[in-house]
Amino acid sequence: MATMGGPERFGSAKNAADEMLTDLKMRMFRELEIERFSFVRPLSPKTSDTASPPATLLTAPKNKGGKPLAAHWDAMWADIAVQLYVGDLQPKSQKQIKDAMFAWFNANGIDAGDTAVTDRARQLWQKIEAAQ
Repeated sequence: MATMGGPERFGSAKNAADEMLTDLKMRMFRELEIERFSFVRPLSPKTSDTASPPATLLTAPKNKGGKPLAAHWDAMWADIAVQLYVGDLQPKSQKQIKDAMFAWFNANGIDAGDTAVTDRARQLWQKIEAAQ
């Protein structure tokens, strides 16, 4: 079977496919890290991703004092996770994460304290740095 242009004709297509595959791998690993990340308690290194979690991990941790975490935090984390997954948020610093979090709170008319947001932005930024 004859081909037009020979094998070199498909070099750019191969390069594009390799680039797309690399991008897909990066997105997949980002998604896996997001799924693995727990905002309540990180997985211990001994925990297997394939093993079923112990019953203690399925229950919410007891409040050790202070005000309980408001439900809007879960909604904010979900939005940040989606922004990271689709590439709308590609933070180069903890401040960019903090700014994205405050942007979400402002857009939803929620007043969040600077310390609470900074602590959580730091936690996420440390995970991102460790993954790179």
